Amino acid sequence: MVNFTFISDVYNHTTINGKMYKRLRLFGKENVRYGIIFNEHSSIEKNTYVKLIDYVLIDKSLKINSFETMPYCIESLFDTVYFSNKAKHYIIELHKIIDFIKDESLHEFIKKVFLNANLISKFSVFPASIRSHDSFKHGLIIHTIKTARKALESSLGLSQKEQDFAITGALLHDIGKTKAYTKTGETFVYQYTSKGDMLGHKNLGVELLNEYFQDYNILSLEDQIYLKHIMYTQHNFDFDVKLSKVAAIVKEADEWAAAT
Repeated sequence: MVNFTFISDVYNHTTINGKMYKRLRLFGKENVRYGIIFNEHSSIEKNTYVKLIDYVLIDKSLKINSFETMPYCIESLFDTVYFSNKAKHYIIELHKIIDFIKDESLHEFIKKVFLNANLISKFSVFPASIRSHDSFKHGLIIHTIKTARKALESSLGLSQKEQDFAITGALLHDIGKTKAYTKTGETFVYQYTSKGDMLGHKNLGVELLNEYFQDYNILSLEDQIYLKHIMYTQHNFDFDVKLSKVAAIVKEADEWAAAT
């Protein structure tokens, strides 16, 4: 096992003898493993990049004695997870678009979302659709970059905060596809998950947003609602849901990117 890892979840447990320990879901270059830290005072947290300093791996059970928390940045992502050069290129291009967002909270939030190893490892290789547009490897991130660039261009006449929402919404609008699609046993063939079939990628995207809102605890409730509004108004939407100027820009940018 490589010594760089992403802590994608932390479970607190107590043994039958009353001893506290943490069970971790680790994500790295090789695969996902479960590890155990026998230390109730450990500061290791969910959604962090760490370098394991002293650890013992026995039968897929990992005892971590010491570790170093790494910066939450693109370098840590690339140190931890394997990406092809093409995937790295698209991830870097996506982060260049993020830097157009001026609002500090929105910028910090969207940066963290697209540095999340669980999400970006799928987002950077999944197709944008099963049978329609950009249904090829890296299609999802390519389509998202095109959508975000168009949303940026189309929102130039709006206020800075509205423009920031347009870029952020465009970047987030299809994240639910990482939960809606799953790879079959064939080389590059995807199909819908059972949740994807029943709920669709918009609802799964909002589920992910709610998870990230709670995990990162950065955005105000008002900003959270606005981002969910943008998500819900893409494609077909309920007639009792208002279509704001920003949501309309993202919707049109998405449709334009899918058609070009």
